[in-house]
Amino acid sequence: MIEEGLARLQSDKFNLETGRFNAARVYVSLGRIDDAVANLREMMKEATYNTSADLVRLEAKFAPLKDDPRFEVILKSAKPL
Repeated sequence: MIEEGLARLQSDKFNLETGRFNAARVYVSLGRIDDAVANLREMMKEATYNTSADLVRLEAKFAPLKDDPRFEVILKSAKPL
């Protein structure tokens, strides 16, 4: 269901980014860490408009990801706007 919603946003970069951020938060809540990481990775591939690596780093919902080595790698890969 989440994937279907994200697919509908493909042509809207701004809302797709927000959708990926929110999807990652939901996936973490569900314990689906790999899916959360995948969404964050996709989100950080593009220059960010309304979410930054610092915002993601500070997001309380992502606390379970902080020990995952992929998390910091993804954040360091973020392209500046």
